[in-house]
Amino acid sequence: MRKLLRRAAIVTTAGVLTILAAATPAMADIAYTSGNPARSVVIHITNDTGCDFNWSSEHLYGGMFFNDPQLQGPMNGSTGPASVVVSSESNGYFTGTQADVTYTKALWCQEGSPGWNGGPYTFKFAWNNPYVGSNSYSTAGTTSNLHVTRTGGSGNNATVYITLTLA
Repeated sequence: MRKLLRRAAIVTTAGVLTILAAATPAMADIAYTSGNPARSVVIHITNDTGCDFNWSSEHLYGGMFFNDPQLQGPMNGSTGPASVVVSSESNGYFTGTQADVTYTKALWCQEGSPGWNGGPYTFKFAWNNPYVGSNSYSTAGTTSNLHVTRTGGSGNNATVYITLTLA
């Protein structure tokens, strides 16, 4: 039941409220925003470290979370690559969205992985998609033993792909 709720999305079209619940990962891409926000950032985070990461904190400075990081569950990378999707969007006239999220390594790592006896590991990612100006992203606060690869992130409704590996 929890997995189904994690992949639920609410979409409004012409005043009709529809709840989309993705049963498979392929269907999970149906909706990551409320419809047509002026600005949004959708972040696909893939944990390829061999270690489990848990949500630690989040801060929202502008807009609203659509996929709340706290509700996405852990990134259990000890059994292979694991992903979460976090998104925020503007929620007013002529506004953008700005937020950050932090994940920390749980106790469990895949035996023999570089993180087996290592740590602590903290991943922090911040984003800003203002109504006027360029998008910006930061990994300040991420421990140096984590390697973060980021692609994407431009435009009014940006999609960012992040992969975490151990350095």
